[in-house]
Amino acid sequence: MPSVATLDFQVTSRCKQACPACTSPPGGAEEVDTQRAAAIVRKVRALGVPRIVFTGGDPLLRPDAGLLLRLARQERLESVLSTPGDVLTPGFLRAYGRWIDQLAFPLDGPNEVVTSRSKTAGHFQMILDHVQMLATHPRIDLKINTAVTRRNLDAVPELIALLDRLAPTLPNRLSVDIYQAYPCTQQTADWAELVVSDDQFVDLHSNVDAGRRAYRIRWLDRHALDGLRLTILPDGRLAAFADGQIHDLGPFVEIRDLEAALPGSGFQPTRHLEHAQSWSSRRREESPPRQSEAVAH
Repeated sequence: MPSVATLDFQVTSRCKQACPACTSPPGGAEEVDTQRAAAIVRKVRALGVPRIVFTGGDPLLRPDAGLLLRLARQERLESVLSTPGDVLTPGFLRAYGRWIDQLAFPLDGPNEVVTSRSKTAGHFQMILDHVQMLATHPRIDLKINTAVTRRNLDAVPELIALLDRLAPTLPNRLSVDIYQAYPCTQQTADWAELVVSDDQFVDLHSNVDAGRRAYRIRWLDRHALDGLRLTILPDGRLAAFADGQIHDLGPFVEIRDLEAALPGSGFQPTRHLEHAQSWSSRRREESPPRQSEAVAH
């Protein structure tokens, strides 16, 4: 069984937000052009990986974002678009929504007061508006990502209560990742002012009602996140984030054997597969893969 079910493609580091706990490369990092980006998407499929996550920065700041989404579908990949939402429009969803299996937004608090501690003014309402807009595209699954820091720790239960009320009203399937923000790269953020302790994160999890919900919450502490993902950086190099370092695995399109490239990278395949298998697209569930596509996701 292949050990890689998902590859994150960080197509840009550009973003209109300036999140204090951001772990993306600094803005202005070199980006591959459209031709190289398309080659990367095709390479993902050629290596037998069934899912690609377009992320950033904000991937929608690239004018070829829609083209890459369409190409991913042509390559029979599950496609996830992860965006802070600043430049998402109804027109983009009308044009390219058919190629998106899941759309992921960040939401750090239950109201504008809390959210504005990490995002620009108005971001909270913008995300709620986007969620309502997404309801007109019910086959696109919705994901909410919440980074837990000292700035929103006490407000997370209220955020979950908000999602509890919202989820039953949506035609989209909802999933939520709540994760402990921590310095997994060389960023210059003042992490001492941001990071919650392991005990605080455990207490938060235990204090949230574990009753039945219309959606799934995944709780990811810093240990679970370490080595969880493989990321294609904006310059086209493959990297694993583990042990507080970026493990550079070289230009992605030049990799011939992905499994052979992973030893020593800190990548955790068992944890990665468990995380990846907690979601699959409606399209994949409704259309069993051909034998040649029967890889874990």
